[in-house]
Amino acid sequence: MFKKMGLVSVCIILVIGGVLLLKQPDKTDILKSLGQKQTLRNQTSEQKDVTIDVSGYYDVTTLKGQDDVQASNRLPTVGQTLVGQFFDKGESVQLASQQEVEMKPAKFAKLDVKNKKVNLTNGGSYLVGKQFPSGTYKISINTELPEVINKRGKADVAIIQGGVYSPEKPYETEAFELSKDKMSTVVKLENDKLLAIKSPGVEISLTLAINK
Repeated sequence: MFKKMGLVSVCIILVIGGVLLLKQPDKTDILKSLGQKQTLRNQTSEQKDVTIDVSGYYDVTTLKGQDDVQASNRLPTVGQTLVGQFFDKGESVQLASQQEVEMKPAKFAKLDVKNKKVNLTNGGSYLVGKQFPSGTYKISINTELPEVINKRGKADVAIIQGGVYSPEKPYETEAFELSKDKMSTVVKLENDKLLAIKSPGVEISLTLAINK
């Protein structure tokens, strides 16, 4: 679970009253710990467990399935991609009926930095120092958070939870929340740490701006 430490950093997950659980390898050289291409399919009329072939970091895209229907909160909804997600060999992933998911080795590609700002448009994990420079940033939501249906079947406003952490110690996470009432905060991002974002069913639009 998170070790909460005030207005700090960013492993952003969209949840309603949930807990962010992060899976990472015991010993990490992220760029040498990439997965292998695999497509997960469930062609049945019921949920189905599918096994991961190779441990590593993946970029995960849901190609087919019912809109906004997921059997696992570790997978994106149709048409969305989660980047830099770690899966263990032999790990079981639950697919919804007719769901098809493409898993590719994570790219951890360098992001454009313009006017000391970085835009994030995918959920998943980002590697600080490799994809953008380390530093103290103001992180802001660029769009209004949508209403979602909570576990009780009622409409609720989405909450974004976040944390920055070392891959070897994912449970020692500096955490924060963003919401309709708190659209931004200041975070410290150090080299070789991960910034993770997860937002099932919601398009991510965040900006990281160097904080003076």
